[in-house]
Amino acid sequence: MHSNPQRTPRSWNRRAILKAVILVAVLVIAIALQFPLARIMIMWTEDAQMHMTNNTTWNGMDQRDRTAWAIIPGFYIIGALVGYWTYYRPHRKRLTVNHLEGGVVTYIHGIHAGDNWLYDMSCLLFNGGRHMPWGHVPRPISGDYYRDEDGRDLTVIYYRTELCAPWRWKRLVVDPSIVTVGVFTVWIKGRFDKVRRHEYNPVLNYRLVMDDTEYTTGAPDLGRFANHHEQMLDRIQRTNLDLLRSNPSIMGGSVKQNIMVHSSDRTMESFELLDGDEKARIIEEMGNATDA
Repeated sequence: MHSNPQRTPRSWNRRAILKAVILVAVLVIAIALQFPLARIMIMWTEDAQMHMTNNTTWNGMDQRDRTAWAIIPGFYIIGALVGYWTYYRPHRKRLTVNHLEGGVVTYIHGIHAGDNWLYDMSCLLFNGGRHMPWGHVPRPISGDYYRDEDGRDLTVIYYRTELCAPWRWKRLVVDPSIVTVGVFTVWIKGRFDKVRRHEYNPVLNYRLVMDDTEYTTGAPDLGRFANHHEQMLDRIQRTNLDLLRSNPSIMGGSVKQNIMVHSSDRTMESFELLDGDEKARIIEEMGNATDA
């Protein structure tokens, strides 16, 4: 993924100006020709209404009427599909977060600055057709809420899961390094995902997706951990021995299933706590195992 080269502030945004000129030219030509596409569709609708009023069937139409009924709507349908795939579809990409579809991307703030319609419209409306810093571009609804501690803009992906008003768009704050922008899809892969809630305005709530945790961790005290671990094993072992000596017939099986692995010195210490008969039995069993 690449970013556009930095543009000098206050220089002319030629692309924005060209878009405005093309829009004005199209409107002037359409008005001068009395909006031919609209006029043809109106005429076709009037003919359809006339045929329906007269109960004219397909067999009752001449070749010219049949051609008009079949072909004219096709131009509008094909034109709508072409417009959808050439303009709307690339600008309304599918959002995929960790291989799960999240919705339809409506606007991305902070990636490919100066390469979208919002930037060009902002230059025309708020800066007299000249380039402006990306941080000064107004973003939908959110205002200055999505800025870091240093006042810099965060990368915000606005998306929707269904037809909804722009102020109900959902918001996703991401690190640009985990974002891949394709022609029809935006892929995001992050290991950590959490929700940030606004203090009083739930509309500004957003999800934070990142690849590194924002929490700081300290170096563990391994010596202290080992000491606590040894003490815990010692307590468990002594508890097992007390239970075994108090009622070996009942607690023997349970203690055997929960016995912990311990060092040789602790084994000898535990062995010394047993009575003479139990010691003799264990020594005999160990001797038989060695001979075998």
